[in-house]
Amino acid sequence: MTQPIPTESSPRGQRALTVTLLGGALAIAFEAYGTLTAMPAAADDLGRVDLYAWAFTGFVIGQVLAIVLAGRLVDRIGPVAPLAAGVGVFIVGLLGAGFAPSMEALLVSRFVQGVGGGATNLAFMVVVAQTYGKQERAWLMSLLSLCWMLPGFLGPPISAWITTRFGWQWVFLGIVPFLIAAHNNWITDLLSDGDCPLQSLGRSALENRLTDFFHELFKGIAVLRFINCI
Repeated sequence: MTQPIPTESSPRGQRALTVTLLGGALAIAFEAYGTLTAMPAAADDLGRVDLYAWAFTGFVIGQVLAIVLAGRLVDRIGPVAPLAAGVGVFIVGLLGAGFAPSMEALLVSRFVQGVGGGATNLAFMVVVAQTYGKQERAWLMSLLSLCWMLPGFLGPPISAWITTRFGWQWVFLGIVPFLIAAHNNWITDLLSDGDCPLQSLGRSALENRLTDFFHELFKGIAVLRFINCI
């Protein structure tokens, strides 16, 4: 049973949460669609152009896998820990892609991005349902949909400009500072709320739940590797 997040929160805390949700959705959608024009330069730079398509396939596989696993975890422990972990995993994937020394490393990082993005998106939906009222919920869902539409139109030209101006690596690295700041701001606001699920859990309980998250994640990865070997 999903544990609800308290709906009575300070305006400042809810504003910060809203900004984080929208910014996170925009960042994930940009990495899903906007990187289309950066990947040819990355494949040409790293070699193994034959693996080009896997940069997108790996992202989708990771996203689907994480949605399934995060859905189970959200039902068990609530959306807060999977959301926090999902954003963190997504950032790790961005850093791995930005500093990838080979095409194989880039593909692994794209898979990690998909895992983080899938877990984050699933948790987003639950947080919106539990934290916002009906009118706010409808408004926010519309904005989240817009965040997924915009990168499909604006992402490729922006990505092409970044690639030409700064290099393809910055298509990944450029949004990391924003995500770190937004993630830390959101966590700080939640921890400052006395009714926050994270605070009421206590440190050891939270660590146990994060351990459960990664345990389920690695089990899913192991199953996927087994399927690929068949």
